[in-house]
Amino acid sequence: MDAQALFAHLMKAHVAPAWRRMGLRGSGNAFRLPNDAGHYALIGVQRDKWNTAQRCAFTLNVSFTSAQEWAAAQVVQPWIGDAPNANAHTPGVGWWQRVGSLVADGHDHWWLVQACDDGEGGGAGGGSAVDGGEVVGVDAVAAEVIDIVAEVVLPQLQARLDGQPVPAPPVWSWTAPSRT
Repeated sequence: MDAQALFAHLMKAHVAPAWRRMGLRGSGNAFRLPNDAGHYALIGVQRDKWNTAQRCAFTLNVSFTSAQEWAAAQVVQPWIGDAPNANAHTPGVGWWQRVGSLVADGHDHWWLVQACDDGEGGGAGGGSAVDGGEVVGVDAVAAEVIDIVAEVVLPQLQARLDGQPVPAPPVWSWTAPSRT
């Protein structure tokens, strides 16, 4: 299975169902945390534009924009569309961060999925994540993506939805291989 197909499987079979169990709605590369006020609490899955059949790197973009702020921005910038997109930040409107900046070390973080022959990776579909020669099944990547959304991203979005102080950036130990 090539890296692109493996990434699609990782999202469809593991990550998206887990995120939906957490209350998120969406599919593909766009998810939202529903709320009665109509605010935009979003998670976008961004793939590297240089991905190939052999490797697929991706990160998460997180954004929050109140419904009122978006409506006001549309009056001045009508080209921005009907709703914000976490993967296409509109400067000066709302709050937007990459997932890596939400933790204490604050660096940009991209997960890396690589294709390999069946049986070599120990992951779904025989694929792997590779870092420094260490082969880890894609299940490890999926688990980390699910965990960071549950433990870091959702508390950030929920605090913004509730008008509460945002949590301090936690210490996070990245365990799945990455390209950073």
